[in-house]
Amino acid sequence: MALSPELAGDSSRIVQALAWANKPGDVTPSQEAEVLSCLEDFECWIPLIKFLNDRIRKDKSDQFLRIRLARIQHRYLHDASGAAETIGDLISEFGLEFDRVDAILTEYVCESEDWTGYAQILELCWTSLAQAKSQVKAIERLCAVFEKKKHDDDRVYEYYSKLLKLDQNNLKALRYFKIIATQSNDWQAVATYLSRLLQTAHHSNDRFRHAQELAAVQIYQLDKPADALATLRQSCVGSPLDYSNIEFDIYMRTSDQRGCATVLKRVLENTKDTHSAAVLNLKIGMIEESLGQPLEAERSYLKAIEQDSRLLEPLERLAVMNAKLRNWKNTAATLRQIGSNLQNESLRAKITQLLERIESTTEVAK
Repeated sequence: MALSPELAGDSSRIVQALAWANKPGDVTPSQEAEVLSCLEDFECWIPLIKFLNDRIRKDKSDQFLRIRLARIQHRYLHDASGAAETIGDLISEFGLEFDRVDAILTEYVCESEDWTGYAQILELCWTSLAQAKSQVKAIERLCAVFEKKKHDDDRVYEYYSKLLKLDQNNLKALRYFKIIATQSNDWQAVATYLSRLLQTAHHSNDRFRHAQELAAVQIYQLDKPADALATLRQSCVGSPLDYSNIEFDIYMRTSDQRGCATVLKRVLENTKDTHSAAVLNLKIGMIEESLGQPLEAERSYLKAIEQDSRLLEPLERLAVMNAKLRNWKNTAATLRQIGSNLQNESLRAKITQLLERIESTTEVAK
């Protein structure tokens, strides 16, 4: 039975390609291209790989022959280790850096979104990279693939460990292990990683952010307010980030009332809202009063009243202060102001009774 013209043509093409493939040293460039194309089209893998290996031995300067071999090994023979060995030889022979290797794997060897194959090959050949910076890039890419594409937590941890061993100041690895330590509530380790991030950060905003986070861990998790204060003073001066809450809590933990007042006054300078400013002045007045500074406390309470007359607490504190000083005139004036702000009739009646008692004294009777 005669072959159809199409099959006869294919058969003739294969026979010719195999004949050329058996004499790799004699083929012309156009014949070589036909051998590679034909044998791949008809999946004649054994003669094709033999031909490629022969050509690679004879022409060591042609990178694409090795790339083609790796592509066939991976895509069609599912031989990731063989492809990795071919890429490793390519790296060693031509001194390739990671960016070139990455392009070869993504554009030629692996199919689109074949992250499993990409990772399998790169895992086996990254050690062939001569330069440490290229090895770091390769491991960073493996970390990203296992974390974002493969979602393999064990391999992510494995490769971030390799990365930190290879580059002790690698920011990506330090950030990763800081997160792991946080999830494990290992706050001493968190502080250690934050300290290293602080020391190795490239940008000032990153340094400010790491320092503020470190100070927060030192005071709230490790109960080391002195260390937290040292961190703020050494690394947060000039920061655009607001760390006043942390600083205030540090002074509270150390019973440093003057420090608390200093922080509140600094915050007050940048406060636009009148109610918020009134609350700050009230707090400052309370601290000043506890420090035995009645005149300063009185000024702060009066500022609070001026900024928000609806606040009763500064009025109450002023009344108590004046009563302790037996300044009945000012006490009565303050109580009248309190009474005018009250909505509760019962409380207003009590204020009126207090005023009547005060006015009956000899100090205000006149």
